[in-house]
Amino acid sequence: MNVIRILSWVIGIFVLALIVVSFISSEDKSVDDVIDNFRSDSNKQDDLKDKNSIIDFNSVVDLNSIVSKTENTYSDIKNRIVYGSKNRKLPTEVYFCPEDNCEEKLITLISNSKKTIDCAVYDLTLDAVTDALITSNLERNVKVRFVSDAERSSSKYSLIGKIKDSNMSVITNSVDSSYMHNKFCVFDSKIVWVGSMNFTLNGAYKNNNNVLVIEDKEVAKEFTRKIDTFFDGEFSPQVSSEIYAKDFGNSEIYFCPEDNCLYHVEDYLEDSNVSLDCMYFSYTLDSVTEIIKNLDSKKRFIFEKRNSIGYSEYQKLEDLNIPVIVDNNPNNMHNKFCVIDNKIVMTGSLNLSVNGTENNDESLVFINDSNIAMQYTDYFNKYWQEWNS
Repeated sequence: MNVIRILSWVIGIFVLALIVVSFISSEDKSVDDVIDNFRSDSNKQDDLKDKNSIIDFNSVVDLNSIVSKTENTYSDIKNRIVYGSKNRKLPTEVYFCPEDNCEEKLITLISNSKKTIDCAVYDLTLDAVTDALITSNLERNVKVRFVSDAERSSSKYSLIGKIKDSNMSVITNSVDSSYMHNKFCVFDSKIVWVGSMNFTLNGAYKNNNNVLVIEDKEVAKEFTRKIDTFFDGEFSPQVSSEIYAKDFGNSEIYFCPEDNCLYHVEDYLEDSNVSLDCMYFSYTLDSVTEIIKNLDSKKRFIFEKRNSIGYSEYQKLEDLNIPVIVDNNPNNMHNKFCVIDNKIVMTGSLNLSVNGTENNDESLVFINDSNIAMQYTDYFNKYWQEWNS
């Protein structure tokens, strides 16, 4: 019996050591982060208790059972904490263009990339950004893949031809009825740039735009997967009839039209019960207005002036006595975002339109973070006061 007891101790200590090493070597979480998440989530604390109860050093247990149960517990903890936990806050920076010199931020990310750059961007006309991509590819052997819209890339100002001539992997959509309207990049499979800014002079310096920079390997993997589908020739896929949440920590990430983006937009809006502040370049969806008019939350909307007539929902909101104004930017108010209940930001390349939700290739991000929401609210308030005077 003593031999079995000693052997149980040895196996148990060895398994625990493997778990500790695995957590320490995790590329996605530091030990401190994991411990903080354990303390903040009672479910994870229960997992720890379960793990401790599995290895009972005061009784003789089956050695195979120790190994099997411990491996299962470790796998469950890793999946829930490192990848799936709603409490995992994504390291995120917020930039507003032109205030925050978005081109400089973008060039820094390009220049700091060591292995890969994957982009899907509707329009490219910035010389400095183009030169940074070429330098990264030719001088630093960074693998660059670039997806763009066929119509925009054929304009006389487009620099897509220039990067093609530099032997980078470049592809454009072949669907005439829709746009490849995304505006995102993935750097070194770990940093994602996503928002409403096209890589143009107007996009960076004249139009009102917003960008999120998210550092997270699982998020980056999802955006890279989308780039892969483009290079497989999959543009503007059909809207899926299946509804599912694509959670990444405190965010949800969808691609339109395939992920049924309209459903997720409406689902989030329906849950609003405190406040709703939105800035949209184009908003033409009657179904969204039907939801908004029944909300008890405080609502405010800013429209791009040029898009406040015709099929726009501007007049309908005004007729419903919902506070709505137009921008005074002599160029474009090009944002596409809402701040929901002072805690959730909905943003990306998606306009609230039929083309945006059913035809174009778009990105849609929800991020649940009160600090990020506050930055967007402060930004919204700034222009609400400036353009409402």
